[in-house]
Amino acid sequence: MLLAVVAACGTTEPEPGPEPVPPAPPASACALLTDTLGTADETRVALLEPVSASSAPRARNESERFLFQQAYQTLIRVDCHGRVGPGLAESWTSEDDGRSWRFVLSEEARFWDGTRVTSEDVIREWESEPSWGGRVSITAESERVFEVQFDGPHTDVPREFAEPDHAITRPQEDPAWPVGTGPYRLEGPVPSTDFSHLEVNAYAVDRRSPTISFRLATTTDARDQLDDRIDVMITGDPDVLDYAARRSGMTSMPLPWNRTYVLMSPTRVRELRADVGTTLPVVPMAMRQALASDAVRGDAREHESKAWWEEELSCPAEVERLRELPPAVPTAAYRVRGPRRVVYVEGDAVAQALAERIVALAMRPVSVEQSTALANGVPGLGEADYALLVEGSGPDEFEESLNDGDEFLFVLALPSRSLDPCYHLTRLAERVPWLNIGWLDPAATILPLIDTRKHVVARDGAVSLSVGWDGTVLIGEGAAGGRQQ
Repeated sequence: MLLAVVAACGTTEPEPGPEPVPPAPPASACALLTDTLGTADETRVALLEPVSASSAPRARNESERFLFQQAYQTLIRVDCHGRVGPGLAESWTSEDDGRSWRFVLSEEARFWDGTRVTSEDVIREWESEPSWGGRVSITAESERVFEVQFDGPHTDVPREFAEPDHAITRPQEDPAWPVGTGPYRLEGPVPSTDFSHLEVNAYAVDRRSPTISFRLATTTDARDQLDDRIDVMITGDPDVLDYAARRSGMTSMPLPWNRTYVLMSPTRVRELRADVGTTLPVVPMAMRQALASDAVRGDAREHESKAWWEEELSCPAEVERLRELPPAVPTAAYRVRGPRRVVYVEGDAVAQALAERIVALAMRPVSVEQSTALANGVPGLGEADYALLVEGSGPDEFEESLNDGDEFLFVLALPSRSLDPCYHLTRLAERVPWLNIGWLDPAATILPLIDTRKHVVARDGAVSLSVGWDGTVLIGEGAAGGRQQ
């Protein structure tokens, strides 16, 4: 099956006239809490997942997204309603039917140490990334002005400029945090694999806001953290949420449905590679519903609306580059001996619950239909000659294994939304090369199971919070409308 990523086709139908622009909702509509920041000198935040300076600003989990959004800025910002506003750039104009975009950096755009962000900084950052969104070139006109060329027209400023992955940073010698441009600068220990009870301090660059102390904790002591004057915590653990609900002075609010848990199966990819053009069944709706209601504790639902990799994308340049790469082979798909492991990232309770339930259903099916559905979706899952094991791996070990495809089945979460699907298509191909994106449709190789969301727990009156376009929580005044210079 060739990848359903195609160039936009022309049409002979007349262009429709412009539609009335609806009035923009107020900026406060993105706010979760509008309480004035407390008078305390410090806001304490608990993070329940590992964070790493080496991945900044490209987050791997919810905790990294939360932390990095406070410290690293993008050229423009998109709020929870999709409205575009200035970030590091104060203005932009287009030429050549939107194939060329000229940006002017704000005079106030500075790194944490006070040095000005220049066009050369932007070029250095983006040239280290794979090309995205049809970007062809970027040229500096002056210290504050640069031009970006695309291979196709854009009616409005490309929103991929607001993707957190495209934040502008300046590297430091490892293991220090990359220098950012956000309202907070990161200092303190750089977390190692054992991240318990370390603290990363985020100091307000303008010196007017309280310091944010990010306490890296474990999921087992989350309730203790609430007892220890933690002001903000993001969690999906129903026990922690119930505990917070019974405490006075705490507020809990659900965040958007922004994560989709999926299966990636080397054996499924092997069969699709062997007969390009064939189709394999997906996990049936009834089984997805059962997994959401019975296997997972916390907010979960059957995967509903299409995620970005399931849409028909227009990424011809990215696909062409991917097709030039030598095809990667997942080693696990061709093993003939040994147990078959279903792996997940340690500490991800949702992924663990899904892995355990899938193995239980495969080994002790409640119905022939259910067993057949699993075996058809994941070839080899129901074969009696092999033992099935569930195993958790550390984040780095899991990523290495996922890259090689050396385990039988991977359970992981992917972001459901993307402002720049073509860029994320390329990143996914780098992360999981054996999916053979460019030749195989990712919507055929990736099996979505459930959508999830988390909640933010906050101490009343301690902090102002808002939510961004991708459901990430932002701290501080003015966050609801997108931070501006």
